[in-house]
Amino acid sequence: MRHGRLLPQKLQSNGLVNIGAETSVFVWKARSAGTGLLKLNCEELREATGWRFMSPNEFEADMNRVDEQDFFTLSQRLWTAWGQLPDVAESRSWWAAGMAG
Repeated sequence: MRHGRLLPQKLQSNGLVNIGAETSVFVWKARSAGTGLLKLNCEELREATGWRFMSPNEFEADMNRVDEQDFFTLSQRLWTAWGQLPDVAESRSWWAAGMAG
């Protein structure tokens, strides 16, 4: 999450102007592509950490819960950021002013 918040600053530090950013979160329900991704991520984390944080039975119960009909969760935050090169921004503002007048 820290990296997403830094995107506008990174764009500005690279000389871009007219910078903006937004974030989106989605609701994932049982047996969706999103919960499939969630389960894959959990399985990879389990493999990387071993069984230090929960027992195999607890893990299996959590993975089964994701497939239950009434399961809903939020996705991770997705960031979108944009900016323009200064010379492009100037040419577009000149073009827009020409169109208005």
